Amino acid sequence: MTVIRKYREEDKDQIHNICIETSSYDLSKKNMKEFLFLMYSDYYLEKEPEFCFVACDENEKIVGYILCAKDFKHYYKTFKSFYLPKIDKLGFRFKINARSEILAHALFCKTYKAHLHIDLTENCRRKGVGTSLMDALKNELVDSCVHSLVLSCADSNKPAENFYKKNNFKTVLKILGSNIMACNF
Repeated sequence: MTVIRKYREEDKDQIHNICIETSSYDLSKKNMKEFLFLMYSDYYLEKEPEFCFVACDENEKIVGYILCAKDFKHYYKTFKSFYLPKIDKLGFRFKINARSEILAHALFCKTYKAHLHIDLTENCRRKGVGTSLMDALKNELVDSCVHSLVLSCADSNKPAENFYKKNNFKTVLKILGSNIMACNF
């Protein structure tokens, strides 16, 4: 049985491992793992852990997570000061990738205040775990008076797109191989 719970500091390494395991990036490239952590996990775990949830199996092993920034403007201010300079040091390609991802969320931040990242190990997909993580996050956001989310996924990732549609997300823009999806709740 899978249990959904709030993130704890000691979960960070397991989240990093899942971030690597589920990445579609070429992990053999120099600095790629560091980029993944800076871009897709560390801000959320370090600055907004109250909006981070994990899914654990019966042995307390993390099999999935959902991470969220509840307010894009606050996220951007902090991310720009603490995380973008570290990404910039990794190289030009990472600098451009980070800014294009941020821009995708910035385009919709007035309508969709929060944004998320979710990853599940292969063996727990299509079993309701992702939806349970999404529900836990949405409940936490509602308690904080936030009622909208935006995310981006690769336009080629049809299973992810179908999952998001099942969870009431709709496509708001397709650009440069990305599918920007959002929902109100």
